[in-house]
Amino acid sequence: MKQILPIYSTPMKIVSRKWIWPINAIVFNFLRLLPIRNKKLWVFGAHAGEKYDDNARFMFEYINSHHKHIRAVWLANHMTTVERIRNMGYEAYRIGSIKGELIELTAGVALYTHSIYDFGFVPLIGGAEVVALWHGVGFKIIYNEKYKGFRLWLKVFLDTIYTRTYRNITLATSQYMLNKWKDIFHVRSKDIYITGQPRNDIFKQEIRLEMVFKEIAIPRGNKIVAFLPTYRSLSQGYDAMEKIIDELYFNKSFSALLEKMCYTFIVKLHPLTPKIKLPSRNNFLIIDYESVELNQELLCVSDILITDYSSCFVDFSLQNRPIIFYTPDHADYLRYSGQNDKLYDDITKLNKANNIKELIELLKAPSNIICQVTNDIFEDPSIRNTCYSENVYRVITNKIGV
Repeated sequence: MKQILPIYSTPMKIVSRKWIWPINAIVFNFLRLLPIRNKKLWVFGAHAGEKYDDNARFMFEYINSHHKHIRAVWLANHMTTVERIRNMGYEAYRIGSIKGELIELTAGVALYTHSIYDFGFVPLIGGAEVVALWHGVGFKIIYNEKYKGFRLWLKVFLDTIYTRTYRNITLATSQYMLNKWKDIFHVRSKDIYITGQPRNDIFKQEIRLEMVFKEIAIPRGNKIVAFLPTYRSLSQGYDAMEKIIDELYFNKSFSALLEKMCYTFIVKLHPLTPKIKLPSRNNFLIIDYESVELNQELLCVSDILITDYSSCFVDFSLQNRPIIFYTPDHADYLRYSGQNDKLYDDITKLNKANNIKELIELLKAPSNIICQVTNDIFEDPSIRNTCYSENVYRVITNKIGV
């Protein structure tokens, strides 16, 4: 059976404690004064050191394959993760080990997906060129967008001393995202570069069904409808997502539609969502990370995407395939999880279902109307048909002079 990497949970809670801020502020800024960085040593991390995934993984593997003059090193919390990466032929070390600490102290470039805590609770990357690859381009109001007035001023001031989202280079997919990142993270326009996301280079490759579903039998000739819902806050209820899945699973009209249209409905839950114990049926599957590890691979082989508030639809739009938004708990979600950017409503209303009956009607005649609108907003013309990973590489090397 394929070895699966652990899913992050506790470390993200630990590193959010405010008591660690002054320690990191001192260590980080002290290291910035030391001339100990090697421009050809690049360190990678993701999901608070808990996962080998996302933009950092795709960029890491691209550098190892196409730019071997760069020493690319992955840092992770667990030796199981480290050993797996080493078995793939790459260099990796455990965060907190002597070798891992030395790599952090001397790396000239550090690339992360969530925050600099991807390199440990006390990141030793001060003075490196820090690149925020990030992990999506969604609509949720986050970071500085949640503050106003004096609170915003105070946060921006403290961020100039130290912040877990520190970056020298911020990557965007379009002018819209450039402006959004500028406001969210209070960074200068000249430090934001339109490159695309490295993980989306996978859409230019041939990914076969049997490569993705190695342990799952998909009926031959069926179209795959992937449902990728986002995480529900526990305050909304521990079983909030389970209720949504149950309603679909036991709805006879929905089951009849799947049979008639030759659809295989695949639910892939957010990694923080509690597991749902429903037996899989021939055309209704609930999968976890033991079945399909990478979301991007699942998106590659899916014919239709259904989601709610997840930014995965921005990635999926690059394939110009039908997208449906399904939000039966919209009011509760907004109440407990926060507001979305107005643009979310503008896009989702083009093809949105609020209940199962509406979802069935949209699945009868799938539409890709959302793709063109989404790509016009999120995919800059200057990067279309380019290699996003190479774009990122060139931005970094041009800036640091390698």
